[in-house]
Amino acid sequence: MAWNLRVQEHATKRAHLFTERSGMHKRLWLSVVAVAIGAALLVAAGFASPANSSISGAKSSFAGAKTGGTLRLNMSSSDVDYIDPALAYYQLSWDILYIACRPLLNYPDKPSPAGSRLFPDGAAAFPKVSNGGKLYTFKIRSGMKFSNGVPITAKSYKAAFDRDANPKMESPAVPFFSDIVGATDAQGNPKTPVSGVKAKGLTLSVRLTKAGPDILSRMAMLFFCPVPAPGQKGAPSVTSQGVNTFPGSGPYYVAARTPGGPILIKRNKFYKGPRPHNASAISVVSVNTNVDTSFTQVQRGEINYDMGGLPPTAHAGLAKKYGINKQRYFVHPVIATRYLGLNNQRLFRNTKLRKAVNYALDRKGMINLRGAYAGHPTDQLLPSNLRGYKNAGIFPFRPNFTQAKKLAGSGSRSAVMYTTTSPIGVNQGTLVQADLKQIGIDVSVSKFGTGTMYKKCGTKSEAFDICNVGWIADYPDPFDFMNVLLSGESIHDSNNNNYSYFNNAKYNRQMDAAARLFGPKRFSTYGSLDTTIMKNAAPIAAWDNDNDREFISGKTGCYTNQPVYGLADLALLCLK
Repeated sequence: MAWNLRVQEHATKRAHLFTERSGMHKRLWLSVVAVAIGAALLVAAGFASPANSSISGAKSSFAGAKTGGTLRLNMSSSDVDYIDPALAYYQLSWDILYIACRPLLNYPDKPSPAGSRLFPDGAAAFPKVSNGGKLYTFKIRSGMKFSNGVPITAKSYKAAFDRDANPKMESPAVPFFSDIVGATDAQGNPKTPVSGVKAKGLTLSVRLTKAGPDILSRMAMLFFCPVPAPGQKGAPSVTSQGVNTFPGSGPYYVAARTPGGPILIKRNKFYKGPRPHNASAISVVSVNTNVDTSFTQVQRGEINYDMGGLPPTAHAGLAKKYGINKQRYFVHPVIATRYLGLNNQRLFRNTKLRKAVNYALDRKGMINLRGAYAGHPTDQLLPSNLRGYKNAGIFPFRPNFTQAKKLAGSGSRSAVMYTTTSPIGVNQGTLVQADLKQIGIDVSVSKFGTGTMYKKCGTKSEAFDICNVGWIADYPDPFDFMNVLLSGESIHDSNNNNYSYFNNAKYNRQMDAAARLFGPKRFSTYGSLDTTIMKNAAPIAAWDNDNDREFISGKTGCYTNQPVYGLADLALLCLK
């Protein structure tokens, strides 16, 4: 999810997006991956076998948890990018879709490590794998219904694939299903219907062009949330603007959303699955609200939880008062990287200038602006807690202006930086201005709400040079960072995740080759590719590997950090 951490504290995207936290996009933490050889399904760490696929492991509860009532939430300095599963790719968006969707495979409502292990949800079991790992056959669970009463069958899941693949949607999901037969044309453009996805009754088959080492993780992504098929009641329209409501398949559904305004989430009365649904309703009262005002409301109990994050000055005091991971203040590491996207289409088409920025950036200073327990500095794209990472020590964590000036050369230049309206985003813009002024780059800073900033940076024609973004794993595999964020093959007019618009034919081929590898060779190759690209091309300026930091009101209980989505599990959160 753009998909990349909230921008206030999470700024990255599932989209995939963070704010200060969620400015990140999008994310998932499996221990990769189920791989098929011949007709046998070999199940990697974290996956149950098809013969042992009970969904009882999905259940999670708190003794004495109060059910009912309405949770009141804020999204300070932030908003969802979309609520439409074909388009949403932002951490906050996916935290909501997680409780509104029932994908084929899903993650339990449990903390780490159990919460990062796939279980069959919409599927009755893990798929049968045949044809050398290229054919996956799912049996859909019987008796499921959408929130509007329409039965959920195999064609509900096919409808999601076909809608994602419709060119009119401009969905960011395309890189995650482009290896399905018939998903793209000869030029790599999506096309619908997807001939490799077939539905009959409660049987769904997915045929790949080649064995996919990470296919089961991808099937759990919320892009593939089932929707009513065309002609059925509640079938969502096809539009790149997205829909604001759709029939839910999970324990909740989005009953109403005003873009730039409130979001109302209600229980799905037709949901009979194992997942919790403690609150009767969840109301996102305010988006893009002031973070200090929201923090005060949570302290007073007027708001249960702020999905957008906390003021940077609050963390040390909250840890001292409540402890960490004990009562109301929680800190958890996430697989995420914050970075400056350097637009290779404009000023930063010059490799030496991109390297100069990497030498000039005060990485520790950027993190310090986020407050205590924020994370640790980095100069590479792959997170240090992701398998395959190799610490290459390419660029300094404090500025080396001497080396930066040598690379930048003489003369003055102008650059436009996009950042968020949050206090942290504003202050980081000021710091980047000061750093780059030292090497002759005059930076003009434009500030936007988090969701708006990601939409703008994801638009190819947008006139920016630097974008202050982040990315949290959709699933724990280097492909989700390297290929998704740096491959030029997935650049289109809008809804891009490659915020640097880096497009190098040699590295595109090397990333494609790495994606076809399995096991230790896959991770080692990606680790080497990460260091090679950052050292030789420096398409971005990475600066932070993130922690998620959260605070709930005294009237709120049942807190669990869902490790895949890196936020509070809204299905579990309850009123005291």
